[in-house]
Amino acid sequence: MAKSIRSKWRRKMRAIKRIRYGVKELDRLKKMLVNAGEIEVKETGEIEHVCLVKAKNEEAEKIQLEKEEKTKVDKTVEPLKETTKKVQHPTWLRKKEYKKYIRSYRKQQSINAKRIKGSIKKKSIAVKKL
Repeated sequence: MAKSIRSKWRRKMRAIKRIRYGVKELDRLKKMLVNAGEIEVKETGEIEHVCLVKAKNEEAEKIQLEKEEKTKVDKTVEPLKETTKKVQHPTWLRKKEYKKYIRSYRKQQSINAKRIKGSIKKKSIAVKKL
């Protein structure tokens, strides 16, 4: 960057403009969001996002409903078992690699299941012969 007095002056003035226009732009953006209904500005100047407030209220209602259901439900009822096995995989795997990983995992599971069935049949045949 140049070191002349003129360039230093321009840099200084640009920094001042950036600050001034930044404040104006922020006010303009806040007004746009208020008009769109995305945020609410309190009297104290605090900003609340409407969607976050709604989400918090919904979560609180869900928690209350769950607590009520837990008190109503008897402990004798057993939870349903999951039908699909969830495969644990590294988080850095991409979608394509993950699909390939799943395919190999399922293939290995089927091979293991066949081996177990085969070994059980062999044992039962050996027991019948004795």
